[in-house]
Amino acid sequence: MSLFLFGCGSDTGEFYHASLGLGTPKIIVASNVVGQYGLAMYDINGNFIRSLADYTPANTAPRGLEVLNEFEFLVAYDGANIDGIHRFDIFSGETNFVVDTNLSGNIFQVRRHEDHGVFVIESNTIESFDDLGARINAPRIATTIGACVLSTPRAMAFTSAGYLAVVGIGNDDLLIYDVTDPANTACVSANGTLAGAVDPVAILAHSDGYLYVATQGDDRIYRFSGDGLGAATVVFNNPAFVLNPTALTEMPDGTLLIASDGTNSLVNITTAGMLVGSNYLVSDSFTNSISDLIILQEAD
Repeated sequence: MSLFLFGCGSDTGEFYHASLGLGTPKIIVASNVVGQYGLAMYDINGNFIRSLADYTPANTAPRGLEVLNEFEFLVAYDGANIDGIHRFDIFSGETNFVVDTNLSGNIFQVRRHEDHGVFVIESNTIESFDDLGARINAPRIATTIGACVLSTPRAMAFTSAGYLAVVGIGNDDLLIYDVTDPANTACVSANGTLAGAVDPVAILAHSDGYLYVATQGDDRIYRFSGDGLGAATVVFNNPAFVLNPTALTEMPDGTLLIASDGTNSLVNITTAGMLVGSNYLVSDSFTNSISDLIILQEAD
């Protein structure tokens, strides 16, 4: 059950619902360029719609995005003075969701599960909150739980089994956690097959059941089994398009959308590793140093 609701207002103002293509998917990107922190929105074909937020005056870096519904999402931010999570509505702007003095480390990706709460990476731990923004445990996932060790974690995804998968650039492990019991998080597995000169920075739990991981160092997209066990298969390896990937998401047609920092672009590929189109989907000033990206679309 979701507690996140949206109420329609009058169709007035510069950007009312119809002008944005009500019900059509939107790509949201978070730019982490120093001096150009912000959010931007594109249509599914990569056409720029508008800038959503400019965090530069506050010196606040938007580090993580998470979909709530077709109009709203969460923004995890690492600020010069305070860290937290905002709830962002593409029509009315943002409001505070979490402002907690305990959330003060290095903030990165945020993910939500309707049964387990909102999870956010903070340094070498993972904090969590309920749908009203109240903190759950202290923290929800400690640095070391069994064989799972968080070492500079950067991204998370909920698997089809409801487990939380986490990747980090410290030990390069793919960690799988059972977060069913808030008071007793368990390490399910720790996969170290990516260890070496490879940094896994993004992970996607795809609707096809596989886990896709983007890595820096070798600039590849890997595919793991849905349970995160065993060695991965290389899906894409073409640094002319994907160089220093930073984020992954699934497009409505099941293809992959990749943020490539080295080419300052969004790249669309199939799960078989074929480039969609003949060039980048988007390459402009807002696709420079993307920290995260999501697709807003109507629920199935």
